[in-house]
Amino acid sequence: MRVAVALEGRFVRDASGVYSHHLTYDRVWRRYAEVFDQVCVFARVHQGSKAPTGWGRADVDRVRFIDVRNWAGVRGFAAALRSAAAQAKHAALECDAAVLRVPGLTAAVLWQAMLRARKPYGLEVVGSPRAVLYTAYPFPVRLLAYLIDRWLLAGQLRYAQGVLWVTAGVLQAHARCRIAELTASVSDVELPSGAFVDVTTISDRAQEWSAVRAQSHRPWRLCFVGSLMQPYKGLETLLNAVRICLDKGLSLELCVVGEGRLRSQYEAMARRLGLDSKVTFVGLVPAGGPVMALLDRADLFVLPSRTEGLPRSLLEAMARGLPCIATPVGGVPELLPPEVLFPPGQAGLLAERILALLADPQRMAKAAEANLAEARQYSANVLGPRRQQFYTALRARFEEKAGVSRQTFLS
Repeated sequence: MRVAVALEGRFVRDASGVYSHHLTYDRVWRRYAEVFDQVCVFARVHQGSKAPTGWGRADVDRVRFIDVRNWAGVRGFAAALRSAAAQAKHAALECDAAVLRVPGLTAAVLWQAMLRARKPYGLEVVGSPRAVLYTAYPFPVRLLAYLIDRWLLAGQLRYAQGVLWVTAGVLQAHARCRIAELTASVSDVELPSGAFVDVTTISDRAQEWSAVRAQSHRPWRLCFVGSLMQPYKGLETLLNAVRICLDKGLSLELCVVGEGRLRSQYEAMARRLGLDSKVTFVGLVPAGGPVMALLDRADLFVLPSRTEGLPRSLLEAMARGLPCIATPVGGVPELLPPEVLFPPGQAGLLAERILALLADPQRMAKAAEANLAEARQYSANVLGPRRQQFYTALRARFEEKAGVSRQTFLS
């Protein structure tokens, strides 16, 4: 069986193939290839002369790409819609079924094509479309975003043969519509065994944290990991919080890991706040070891997002035994306790959380141990079999649906 998988993501095609920063074969596409005979990825692909350093190959084994013209923003989508719809029609005719990772405009285009071709599809719900639109547009458009949320997700769920949710209950609670009989809750994040530190590492860090608290021989080290393409990651909130903490006498520095079109704006904001020597923008860092090395150097991880599904960056920081502070969006409340959460956009409250946590090294150590234990529930050994069981059942439903469709056509 040939399945199309539609998703949002950054891909680059050069002379040798298709590459991605984190959506590589071993991280993502293997899970589909182990169940389906061929995987056709329907995604936006930038035609480049050479893949960026550190990116991994995505189109290997039984995985190939159906390239969609790359776009950015609403105007870009409008300009690319006709060609994207043509590619979606091609994918729907060529493939037997589809898996749509929603929300996303790319998935929405393929969804329409699958409906027209009367082909079965399943969903992976990785976030809330309304939440994403709310952070990107002013108030007049938010009402439209709400209507899009209700209509789009309801329509996609109505005819889905199966639904995989990345949260245990947060996203499900927002789905006020029919849900397929075949459902499962499995995180989209699957951490390899090498992602986890030994618990003894936290004991060593606790001693270091106590020394920093008592002697102030170095600044506290904060870390942020996230895309700088859209404002919903909330980095401006963290920059303002850092300024507040410094004004209250706390010595700290911030490492910003990530790249995107807003980087220059955030760098300018850091300069305006007088944070030139306190904030380091390291840009895009290869996934795996290089990111883990930066996390291991940090004392505290902060994720100030306005919206999330189940954030990989947060889970990776938890797996490295770091205390974390984040906003209660998406599946984050399923990962962290209320005392380390703060409302999106509230720099003052974030600063209070930072000051309180860094003032108590023993609390930091307890939080780090709890985070490590929670992150282990998202290891490949735990999630892999559950996800494969879902895909296997979904394939059976696809085959049954295709058989019914053929019989109806022949009759």
